[in-house]
Amino acid sequence: HKVISKAVNRSQHTQRNFDLSKTIPDSDLKELLHSMTECPSKNNIAFYGVQMITNRHMIEALYDTTKGFHFKDKDGNWDMQGNSQILANLVSASEIVPHKTSDEAMAALKTDQATAIGIAAGYLNLTAAMLGYRTGCCSCFNPDAVKQVANLEHSAFLLMGVGFHNN
Repeated sequence: HKVISKAVNRSQHTQRNFDLSKTIPDSDLKELLHSMTECPSKNNIAFYGVQMITNRHMIEALYDTTKGFHFKDKDGNWDMQGNSQILANLVSASEIVPHKTSDEAMAALKTDQATAIGIAAGYLNLTAAMLGYRTGCCSCFNPDAVKQVANLEHSAFLLMGVGFHNN
């Protein structure tokens, strides 16, 4: 119970600065992917796809798609900043898999998709914490740009950074 409690406590904090001098081992990458693809969903339907991205150039390009936070720089000029929660060792990109359905059922489908991605992100978050990593989620990005940068087949719904804590 102590291991679980510690992981839950660690997983509730957002990470915004990662130690990029380290690399996540392949065995951990496989376990992290497993946590997202084998979690429960309504009727065990695959509502989403997952891309696990470790390519540094692609992650930097994904960061550029998140620029939307306005702030004043040291000279008082307005600038835009991205979401540093994805400047991680690994970025998980969840994409919505389209399903053919009637217009009446579309609202329920969108709710089911969002719920399934939320559950998968929760599984990834807790698994990452149990493996000693930290995480940060980002849903504020340009979906078309993310799709292009990450070579996704469908629209992205959530980006999640996973990596080593940097003090």
